Amino acid sequence: MADQGKETQSMQNGNSGNGQIALVTGASYGIGAASARHLAQAGFDVIVTDLKIDDLAETLAAVRATGRDAHALTLDLRDLTS
Repeated sequence: MADQGKETQSMQNGNSGNGQIALVTGASYGIGAASARHLAQAGFDVIVTDLKIDDLAETLAAVRATGRDAHALTLDLRDLTS
């Protein structure tokens, strides 16, 4: 958990993700989509996930518009086989 605090502080201080990769679940709308955009703006490449991959198109476009790399995956955290 200490590393999470350091990363949050780093982002708040304006430091970039330096090409690190972030994984965002539930990224098709709301907090997940906003988090993916924020991380991309902070310099992270982003993997976005949701139940339906087609629902991620807008978030993918927003992340890529920042110049960062983005990939989408179908993922259901309630299902260990997904």
